[in-house]
Amino acid sequence: MREISLLRQLVNYEQFVRLLDIVEEENSGDKKIHCIFEFCDKVLSNELANRKKAAPLATTKKVVKELL
Repeated sequence: MREISLLRQLVNYEQFVRLLDIVEEENSGDKKIHCIFEFCDKVLSNELANRKKAAPLATTKKVVKELL
């Protein structure tokens, strides 16, 4: 639940995938929580792997800063 509250606080940051909804399911005493996120058509690791040459230093710094 701590992670969910953090994700809800990040709604105004374009760097993060938005949490749209939470669905709770209870079956035979087992509780499951499903997080519904916005669709992202690109994945950072794929974008970086498909580059023909190394990214400029400024771009690398920006990506690392956003990841941290």
